[in-house]
Amino acid sequence: TYLRFELPPAPGMMLNATLRLVPITVNDLGLNHALASVPDNTWTETGITWNVKPVSGPEFTRWPLPSPGTPVQISVTSLAQQSAAADGKLSLRIYSTGIPPPTNGYAAYASKENGVVPSRPQLLVSLGRVPPILALNRPVDGSVFDAPATIQLAADAQEANGSPARVDFYSGSTQLAQFSASPYVLTLTNLPAAQYTFTAVATGATGLISTSPPVTVSVYAPQPVGRGTGLLGDYYTNPNLTGLALTRIDPTVNFDWGFAAPAPSVPPDRFSVRWVGKLQTRHAGRHLFHTLSDEGVRLWIDGQLLIDHWTGHSATEDTGAISLVPGQYYDILLEYFDYVGPAVTRLFWTEPGGTKEIVPPTQLYPADSGLKGAYFSGTNFARAVFTRIDAGVNFSWGDSSPDPALLPGGFSVRWTGKVRANQSGAYVFSTLSDDGARLWVNHQMVISNWTVHPATENSGVIPLVAGQSYDLTMEYFDQPPAATAVLMWTPPGEFKQVIPELNLTPDQRNNPPVLVAIPELIVNPGHSLTFPVTATDADTPGQSLTFSLDPGAPGGASVDPPNGLFTWTPPFAQAPGQYRVVVRVTDNGTPVMTDAQIVNLIVRSDFTSQPALAISRSGDRVVLSWPVTAGLFQLYTTPNPSVSAAWTQPASTPVVSNGQCVVRLPLPTNSAGFFRLQRP
Repeated sequence: TYLRFELPPAPGMMLNATLRLVPITVNDLGLNHALASVPDNTWTETGITWNVKPVSGPEFTRWPLPSPGTPVQISVTSLAQQSAAADGKLSLRIYSTGIPPPTNGYAAYASKENGVVPSRPQLLVSLGRVPPILALNRPVDGSVFDAPATIQLAADAQEANGSPARVDFYSGSTQLAQFSASPYVLTLTNLPAAQYTFTAVATGATGLISTSPPVTVSVYAPQPVGRGTGLLGDYYTNPNLTGLALTRIDPTVNFDWGFAAPAPSVPPDRFSVRWVGKLQTRHAGRHLFHTLSDEGVRLWIDGQLLIDHWTGHSATEDTGAISLVPGQYYDILLEYFDYVGPAVTRLFWTEPGGTKEIVPPTQLYPADSGLKGAYFSGTNFARAVFTRIDAGVNFSWGDSSPDPALLPGGFSVRWTGKVRANQSGAYVFSTLSDDGARLWVNHQMVISNWTVHPATENSGVIPLVAGQSYDLTMEYFDQPPAATAVLMWTPPGEFKQVIPELNLTPDQRNNPPVLVAIPELIVNPGHSLTFPVTATDADTPGQSLTFSLDPGAPGGASVDPPNGLFTWTPPFAQAPGQYRVVVRVTDNGTPVMTDAQIVNLIVRSDFTSQPALAISRSGDRVVLSWPVTAGLFQLYTTPNPSVSAAWTQPASTPVVSNGQCVVRLPLPTNSAGFFRLQRP
């Protein structure tokens, strides 16, 4: 059985829909009937035959048949709502079902033409008043803008029957504007720095309202140009970021090395670089970052991978986007490798409302922030145990130790470095310590509580000038049972906080050692080559330096780790040619710094004189010898020195004795033998 109902447009929401059927004849009370929707509404009641009928959807519901004359009511609310939202026609199929399927049972329902009108099939629909449909499309929740900001609010709204609704825009509880018809668009201008929460309220003809979810946006004051110096670049002698050769500060990433090497210690091909540091933003909103690279490149901002093109390719530009707020410092990590051919790598950005440019050095900071902490055993700085860089002073060690190398209780720490003021005015510096704490800023003692006490806060005030960096020293000692050390400040007009890491600079950054240039050197096989590897260190006092060779040095080559004396004696079988040795120097600073240099060693293949071959007899042996200094020669012999004679190598291997290559052979069988030296 197929039924179709027309669903006329209604001004309200369809709350429920019920199909009412009245069975006239039932000859099997155990029979089940089922109902399914018919997606195709093009069929007609007169066009349906046993073989020509529309396809129905899956079973929607089923019910057991009651006695004849007892109405059946089936809820079809969801099907009716879907049909009303589509073409306004509800088509249904009613059929017998069961397991196993029925064979002889049947039931007859009253049709639409039945003479008893109340028995005819009916679709009973209940309608109710509904609020308007509303969506606040702009701005996007969480958006950020520069002040003075221009923000556009845009909404879509309509009654359930499609007629327009009234829309009011609000900022918090303040009404901004009212619109009686579409388009519902409001443009706000010159908004100062603040956080704003917007909502839209739609009111229908029935008086019912809909309220949009709140949308919160932030407007920030643009920040001045930063005071950065660039990024920390680690240069590697392999394309897979291994074999550190050089560490330096690069003001920008804007390099076109072509076929040349980035530095003497880095090869022109098959190298890689990792730049790390902080990025300081000036504007609010969506920032575009662009790389131009030949070859592979990867870029992370704030831990988010924006660009990932880690393949070999010609010069190619890649772009990624991220929303940032001004004045913040975001982690930045850029990795690059070059395999063969020209080497190019550049880092650009497009700030909100700006144009594409190389990220300037003023907005880039190397990863050398914090304070240098020197940790001592004993409360009077008696014995230094270790030194490290701390992001700040914000420690609550309790009854434990700052480090396994330092026994808990009875220790002291001295933090040194510089503190940079963001604005001018009076700064309140505070320490929270258990036990003693002293603080000097700009060589002026600001806090002094050098006593044993529980966790206690002390404060002092000193004026600072925006952008200036001042010497800072904090001393602390601990006696059991608990250890706490915190250094805070309260900038003018702000709240108290732990001094941020990026406002602190260690007492001195560990400078990398620099190797003294080594020229190309020549050596003969069998000869010893020695030369000193030396380096300078700008740190005061100088760091302890260790010398080494990178993997790939020829066999037998070595360098003495503490004094840098290089030694190599190529064997006689060493093939002539050029051999590349990478010598390296590493300091013991924090962090560890290193420098490397490629040294070309030439094993000589040409000699100006033929060595003299000495022959003597020793018992039943003939002894042949020649100077080791002659280089690589091989001994040949023949019984007949004619032009066509065949020269062969004897089976005996030369041995070195007293600067001579010596071969001992049996006496010739015919009492005559001829010998010569020949290069291989």
